Amino acid sequence: MNKYYLGATACVLAVSMTSTVLAAGWRTGAESNQNRWWYETDDSYVQSEWRWIDGNQDGIAECYAFDEEGWMYVNTVTPDGFQVNEDGAWVEDGIVRTQTAQMAAAAHQDGTGSRILVVYYSMPESDGTDTDSGASRVAVNGQVQGNVEYVANIISETSGGEIFRINTVQRYPGDHQTLVNQASAEQDQNARPALESHIADQDNYDVIFIGYPNWWGDMPMPLYTFFDEHDFSGKKIIPFTCHGGSGFADTISSIARLEPNANVLNGYSVARQNAAGDGQNIRNWVSSLNLGN
Repeated sequence: MNKYYLGATACVLAVSMTSTVLAAGWRTGAESNQNRWWYETDDSYVQSEWRWIDGNQDGIAECYAFDEEGWMYVNTVTPDGFQVNEDGAWVEDGIVRTQTAQMAAAAHQDGTGSRILVVYYSMPESDGTDTDSGASRVAVNGQVQGNVEYVANIISETSGGEIFRINTVQRYPGDHQTLVNQASAEQDQNARPALESHIADQDNYDVIFIGYPNWWGDMPMPLYTFFDEHDFSGKKIIPFTCHGGSGFADTISSIARLEPNANVLNGYSVARQNAAGDGQNIRNWVSSLNLGN
């Protein structure tokens, strides 16, 4: 998140805002602006930017957007295209995005924002598979997700990273056997399935989490297209995978070969049948990476 609005300029704090409180924190406006909020810092106020704020001091920060006058956006879509709820917090699919207050403070201190991107490819089987079997999907609060998608969302929430989903132009079958047969054929052909979208500005990120299922001991071929089309030189790549028993297999070595100038770490793997119950382990792992340092 942490995107700065283009063309934002410094301006004088609106006279209708409260101006007598010295300590940093949330403030409300006065008179006609009494239901609007702004955030005072030790020496100024937040304006024309996103800011991670742990307002209730519970160790978890939420992300808020402020306009050029310093007012918090509420219950709307911000000018850069993100949804905020009635409390002003950034939400995706109705879920408030968070990160630890420690990571939020470190990101603000170095002026970079989180600079973390969580990329994932997920192909949940939609035919003939229930979520309890854990084959390729899980149910969270009544919403069905692919298990790689589920892990990616937890990584994003814990790290404060933005989410990017790899989508292909072609659509893959929902039936398990048909899907794995097609995956095998693509491997045999060394195929490069076309992608629907690309990262707009990869220079915005220093850390790239990349998640994928393990198909036939390898990454799905759309991942090869993805690496062909992106150069992550100088960046830290952290893979994660959901598998049927073979862990990462040789996929980390493959990523290192495809991105020879990146720092590719060992990453995190979880058996697909265990993904739904592995949330806390994933959070602990992300926190142990000390990405805010």
